[in-house]
Amino acid sequence: MCLCLISAGFNTPPLAAGYFIAQQKALEAKVKAEQALLGTTAMRLVAEGGTMTSVLRPGGTIQGLFKVLAGHQIVRSANTDEALQIEYLKLNHLIFVKENLAEISSAAFNLDGKRIVSVDWDHALRLWEVFEV
Repeated sequence: MCLCLISAGFNTPPLAAGYFIAQQKALEAKVKAEQALLGTTAMRLVAEGGTMTSVLRPGGTIQGLFKVLAGHQIVRSANTDEALQIEYLKLNHLIFVKENLAEISSAAFNLDGKRIVSVDWDHALRLWEVFEV
């Protein structure tokens, strides 16, 4: 036996369905807000890094380049691609990368920016000298 309520007064969705729809809309709004935050953070990093590499802001060329790279990693868009290309054109005469076959899990500069320490996934530490040509 099925009890169905078919009446002009019951044409609105049940409370459970209304709650589910509201929950979906809230989740969609949260995802959009998180994407907007990531986009804003990426563009802020790219802008700060660009001013650092142009020596308009303190912090150093290498750390400015790292900010641009971090912004590009967060959100890959036409804006971050363009910023990365601009930095390459500004700094291509300074950049020399030594090949390292091991996969690096972490890297950090020392305070004066003249050395880098890296850690591989096999936990090997390497100390690198930074040279600007």
